Amino acid sequence: MIVRFATLATVFLAASLSLAADKEVEDLLAKMRAKYSSAKTAHIITRATSSSLGKSAVTVDVVFQQKAKIRAKVFGLPFMKGKTWNFTSDGSKIASDDFTGHPQYSEFDPDHIPMPVNLEVMSFWDWERQLSTEKGANMEHSKFKLIANEAWDGKKWTVLEETAYGQSVFVRYFIDPKTYLIGRVIVYDIKRSVQRQEMVVKKIEINQKVNSRIFEVKGEPEEQRTVRGRVYKSIGG
Repeated sequence: MIVRFATLATVFLAASLSLAADKEVEDLLAKMRAKYSSAKTAHIITRATSSSLGKSAVTVDVVFQQKAKIRAKVFGLPFMKGKTWNFTSDGSKIASDDFTGHPQYSEFDPDHIPMPVNLEVMSFWDWERQLSTEKGANMEHSKFKLIANEAWDGKKWTVLEETAYGQSVFVRYFIDPKTYLIGRVIVYDIKRSVQRQEMVVKKIEINQKVNSRIFEVKGEPEEQRTVRGRVYKSIGG
């Protein structure tokens, strides 16, 4: 009987610690949502590495304005052969370069942002879904662990570790404990036990004046929206 009581006490203690940890995570996510949602504009420059890009590192320069207005330039993509890859969203439509450098047009879809960024950038326009454990949100089924005061790049960070088995990823978010902004994201592949991506914020400015004209999306006739369409028109089709 004593053993049973001891076992029950251990279970209750573990449950209490788990609830406390969950509350800490929820409190942190709430502060992060408040910070990102309050940003009317942002300018973020990140350096990204990815297993899909080999040993190449790319620079991503993003200007954001509420709501979901985005102007991004990506430098260093191997398939662009020295050219800059461009992405523009006016909040409802997007223009993004294809492999030849020509813009392709489609409706804005927050689930399909074709550039090497993670929550350090996406949280500005998709904070409500990405930084939440509510039903239907990005982190609904994730497991978490918080690490305080981890040293990196000359300062102390709050590290939120997320395990998302459904996506087969383990992610470490380095969060500034003063601003609640993400400064670094490392993504690991659970099944292969390898690092998949790393994004590091090199520069960030919030609520600076932005020229709204950079978010304009100028469409083209339907037949020119694909490489085939442009070739077809060029030969007189």
